[in-house]
This record gives sequence, structure tokens and C-alpha cells, in this order.
Amino acid sequence: MNGMTEDRSLPLAEQARRMGVADRYHGFWGKEEIVPDAVLQRAVSAMSGDSHAPARQHLDLPPVHVARAGETILLRWPSHES
Repeated sequence: MNGMTEDRSLPLAEQARRMGVADRYHGFWGKEEIVPDAVLQRAVSAMSGDSHAPARQHLDLPPVHVARAGETILLRWPSHES
């Protein structure tokens, strides 16, 4: 579980919040939006290592790229063309 506390007896939104996933946000026009349960479930499943999480896409990118503010970065990935 990657060091995260998971309690499946909690409501889905609370499980997500405990994993650092927001269950609501303010959209472009300032209106509060609720994240759909299907999205929260996928996030919780992926973060908890649930085998039902969607398969990772076949991109050979690192999961995270860190850069300092103002730093020029170049991201590359292999072409799948021969």
C-alpha cells in the first residue's frame, strides 16, 4: 500500500482524501465541482495497488520529472516507429 493507510470501511471520498486525492475542486468559473465516484475509485485502486486498476499505458516515460523554476527541460521518449 505504499505506506498509505487504507480503510475500505470508510466512504470512498474519505479514502481518497486520506490518500491525498481531492474529492472536489473549484472549476474555471469558480464553481465547486464534485469528482465522480468512478474517478475516485480508479484513483484509490491505483494508489492502493488494487489489481483491478487500469493497465499502465505503454509509454516509456519516467513517472515523474522534476525541474527547477525557470529551468529549460527536454523530455524524450522512444518512437514506436521502425
